[in-house]
Amino acid sequence: AQSSTDDVDGSADESRTSVQVQISPTPQEKHNTFHTPSTPHHNGVISKNYISDNLDRTKSPELTPLKSIKDELVMPKTIIEGEVDMRRKKYPTDKAYFIAKELLMTERTFKKDLEVINLWFRDEVSKEEDEMPDDVLNLLFALIDPIYEFHCNFLREIEQRLASWEGRSNAHFKGDHQRMGDVIYKNISALPRYDQYLENHFVVLERLDTAFRLNKKFEQLYRDFELQKVCYLPLTSFVLKPMQRLLHYQNLLDRLLNHYGKDAPDYDDCYAAQQKLSETTLCVPVILKQSENFVQLCELQRDVSGFDSLVQTDRNFLRQGCLLKHSRKGYQQRMFFLFSDILLYTNRSLQPSMQFKVHGQMPLRAVIVEEAENKMGANFCFNIYGGNRYNEMNIALNW
Repeated sequence: AQSSTDDVDGSADESRTSVQVQISPTPQEKHNTFHTPSTPHHNGVISKNYISDNLDRTKSPELTPLKSIKDELVMPKTIIEGEVDMRRKKYPTDKAYFIAKELLMTERTFKKDLEVINLWFRDEVSKEEDEMPDDVLNLLFALIDPIYEFHCNFLREIEQRLASWEGRSNAHFKGDHQRMGDVIYKNISALPRYDQYLENHFVVLERLDTAFRLNKKFEQLYRDFELQKVCYLPLTSFVLKPMQRLLHYQNLLDRLLNHYGKDAPDYDDCYAAQQKLSETTLCVPVILKQSENFVQLCELQRDVSGFDSLVQTDRNFLRQGCLLKHSRKGYQQRMFFLFSDILLYTNRSLQPSMQFKVHGQMPLRAVIVEEAENKMGANFCFNIYGGNRYNEMNIALNW
């Protein structure tokens, strides 16, 4: 093939390309094929050369393995007004629908979270006949059972409402179905179960930690269960899920109210549910923060060796991360754990398990941090001074 580019009118930047393609015909077709040279049109634009023949197009050779785009095009169908309405029913586009859909999907996930304790963990401990901390286990299941039962029914009602909203059932012919506030307000009566949970869940967390440290058989069962596929988070994280779910309900109702106007049919039910829920969730952020900190301290205590009594009521976990600590052998990677009162630096030990072995600690009450000059190719260096004696560490960010 040969191509050339010519400017048109000398004032435009556009160019026209003339492509000459030559296909060798068979002896039988040779006399039927002729070549038409490029000829300019009246406006001076050069047309493309082409091969013309009087044969059927189906006998022409394939110039590309791709199918013709023209053959793949499907002419759009004419949509009448009734079909548009049906599509809107089947695929709603209202923001309230997507919030309701989020409620449905997260409710299904929350049900699975509860089942980790209510079904799977219960089944594991039931296989052991003795040496199990029955007092804390009975209290845990007594708190989870009524919440799980309620959410199974609540999820069923949400699924039915969304099916009507999407037009997948005949219920939408019986009334206004594009709303969710009435379903939430109807089930807000379950809040007393959460009040009991908020009051007693921290006792469960403390007793679980005590049983883990003192009961070797329970510790082994606990660790083995967390390794199973069904336990996709640390076990104590599932104990926090009901409180996190309350805050999510509050967020969903706030978003619905921000979307609706006061004249919306669903506004009154959403507002009433929000006001009722806010009475319970008012204290949840403070309680949840305390419980999350306790869970983090317990998890770190199990992963850190060489430092006892990490779990303290007045100690808060702040941050963890890898830094390069300078020593006689040069910069070595260390894992640092920062708490509200102390700084620990550790490294990973392979035996007997993948734990962090504590190499040193510094009380924060006497810690001083100063910028330092970069050395040995390390960037962002700083010194840490701690304790009543001269205790210096040269640190570099692990970037």
